[in-house]
Amino acid sequence: TPTHPHTHTHTPHVQVVLVEGCEQVLESHLIVALSAATKHLVLTGDRKMARHGTPVARLVARHA
Repeated sequence: TPTHPHTHTHTPHVQVVLVEGCEQVLESHLIVALSAATKHLVLTGDRKMARHGTPVARLVARHA
């Protein structure tokens, strides 16, 4: 029997996180993929592609 409620949860100890198409991913969604063991975050994608459909992009465009 587990003595701690988090005994069955397993956090992967991934040191490198690769995100392809990062222009389509919100920063807040990337944060959940990181852990204390993460040493490198590699983002790939087309920086010229805009995320016009996201609420964050609309706020930036409106208040920039």
